[in-house]
Amino acid sequence: MFGRGHMSGVERDNKRIRQYAEHFTPTDLAFESLDKAPQLSQPGEIVLDPFAGDFTLLCCVIWRKLQNGVNHQQALQEIRSGEWHIDNCLIGIERLYGRGEVRVLQGDQIPKHMKADGLKACFTHNDRLLENHVACDSDRYDFSFGKSIIFGQNLIEILAPPNINQ
Repeated sequence: MFGRGHMSGVERDNKRIRQYAEHFTPTDLAFESLDKAPQLSQPGEIVLDPFAGDFTLLCCVIWRKLQNGVNHQQALQEIRSGEWHIDNCLIGIERLYGRGEVRVLQGDQIPKHMKADGLKACFTHNDRLLENHVACDSDRYDFSFGKSIIFGQNLIEILAPPNINQ
């Protein structure tokens, strides 16, 4: 389910690479980072990647969580991502959730509880809203994913913004 390469089969032109500093984390570096911070792969630990690219780091986190006895569905609930490019999100979602129907929700299609400053899109996979993966401006988005959350071994708390449509 988890692709081992990064951005395999997707061409990136040099202009896009320069404009967005779009360089992807190699799988071996992601695993090396997790070796240095093994607590990130423990059951119950929420991991956020605000510049997720092709989701390589998150795929490696899932792999390690599985090795630590977390089932796949629970591991998917313990990761969060933000990424500017919708096409990267689509690749990452397929890497995490497998093939299926992925819909991009933008504008009025975004559920009210998910709307926040900097949010570009959210996604469904096989008609299930993925509330923990978004396309966003990571410098502006609050990473609440529509809910108040605490993570980072209780060091970080993000409060959901008041509903902006009220």
